[in-house]
Amino acid sequence: MGLKIIKFYAEWCGPCKQLKPVFDDVCPLYTDVEFMDIDVDDTEYEYLKKEYNVRSVPRIFFIKNNEPVFEHTGFISRDQLVEKIEELK
Repeated sequence: MGLKIIKFYAEWCGPCKQLKPVFDDVCPLYTDVEFMDIDVDDTEYEYLKKEYNVRSVPRIFFIKNNEPVFEHTGFISRDQLVEKIEELK
């Protein structure tokens, strides 16, 4: 199993809006990494919010072999995101 990155966000969240272009830039670079964006206000994914205990956004989980291996709350720079992906791949 490869690396999966789950980003929890909200449309009304300022730091989430700042994070969007970072992910838009980095996602195409890693075709072997699965990226998921989950809006915390979408009731369809309420179970994931509970499973990952998401209480603030943006919140990013790095999942490897179906286990969370790193999590980050708040804005993350492009360089930091790339560095973490490279470290965990």
